[in-house]
Amino acid sequence: MSPTARALQVIELLQDWPGISADRLAAQLNVTERAARRYVAILRDADIPVESTRGPYGGYRLGRGTRLPPLLFSSAEPSPGLRR
Repeated sequence: MSPTARALQVIELLQDWPGISADRLAAQLNVTERAARRYVAILRDADIPVESTRGPYGGYRLGRGTRLPPLLFSSAEPSPGLRR
């Protein structure tokens, strides 16, 4: 899976599980915790507000009021990178 695809998957996970921990995020992505934190950093670099809380009950969540639309295409709708 490409880094871009994983970063988009992180957005989906943050929407589904606000407060998700780095270890759970890593498990869902099948990567190390360090890689999971790197994907969060990629989102922050793209100006997507990802908040984090430290401690035993800490985790990541999208910034308040941030809700991104679904990033899925129907079979009749080609993705932007594909040509017919």
